[in-house]
Amino acid sequence: MVFVWRSSAVEAIVKRGQLTSWPNALRGLAAALLAAGAGLSVPSSGDVIAQSVPPGAAEPGGGGLSGSVSHDDLERMSGDRTSAQKTELERAKAKASGAKLAARLLLPCDVSDAAHIGTRWIATSGAAVEADIYEIACRGGMGYFLLSRGPDGPTGISCLAAEGNRAADVASGKSPDLVCQLPENKDVKAMAARMMRSAGTDCAVKDLRWFGKSAAAHTEYSEVACDDGNGFLLRTAMPGTPSPTYVMSCSDAARINLKCRLTSAGPTENPQVDMKTFIDALDQHGVTCPVDKIRVVGQEDTRKRYVVEYRCTSAAASTVAFIPLAGNTQPFESMTCEQAITRKVVCEFTTLR
Repeated sequence: MVFVWRSSAVEAIVKRGQLTSWPNALRGLAAALLAAGAGLSVPSSGDVIAQSVPPGAAEPGGGGLSGSVSHDDLERMSGDRTSAQKTELERAKAKASGAKLAARLLLPCDVSDAAHIGTRWIATSGAAVEADIYEIACRGGMGYFLLSRGPDGPTGISCLAAEGNRAADVASGKSPDLVCQLPENKDVKAMAARMMRSAGTDCAVKDLRWFGKSAAAHTEYSEVACDDGNGFLLRTAMPGTPSPTYVMSCSDAARINLKCRLTSAGPTENPQVDMKTFIDALDQHGVTCPVDKIRVVGQEDTRKRYVVEYRCTSAAASTVAFIPLAGNTQPFESMTCEQAITRKVVCEFTTLR
């Protein structure tokens, strides 16, 4: 399996600004969700921060949210969770409905608990529909807020993303909009530890902060600090994509210009990875032709080789290479774009018929 950075790869992170920081990313999300539907517009700022709309949200002018909801309305709809689950029948209905939405959003979720937060009429691309909002807990995994949108399909956000908004609200003196409250979802540090453990990394989570998202890869990132002083970036799928959970150390993140703040990554053993690094590596492995186009596709989850597509000046088609950098003893591989498809790598410089 290839860990696909795509737009958040080396050159894209630095030049294209597609990895979006999320200090205020979910500002007003509760009002948006509860008022109408999927308009999860995200205002953002910064040198490499791009304004974005999370997956499932409607584009401006499309069939998304309209209107707003007051804080009192929000409390009336979501404040009394226990009364919303007083009977087993209500709980079972919420679990069944939440599981259906989770399945449509490709969430790897065994729904262990759910709460129906409220119902509102929303404007979709076709007509006004009645939308339901649920909080779901997934056994041993992530928790989510999910929203049904009739023919437009459901959308949602993770509890880690909601926690990022809560922290930003508290820091700015505002009342948090949307906070996961089911028993399995309330402890977001424990949730992050479960997600990391599922990806093969044990960590007693000491601190946690929202890091950002990759709109192109439909993944989101949280920075995790462990009790033993180690730090990691936790990559999880946004609702609507089956991307696997992945954990990257802060030291590895520093090599591709992603800087952890909760822990110090320390000095890196390798020089900063850039395009020249890959061109030099290709030359070392016998690729002596002048390379006129090159891009980083991603990095493998297990073997940790970088996946690169390149095209020589005199070649009609591009080639995909699996490159082990310093300290990696895995073999170098190269293949045609047709062969790369079997590895779930799609070329962009060459169009296949």
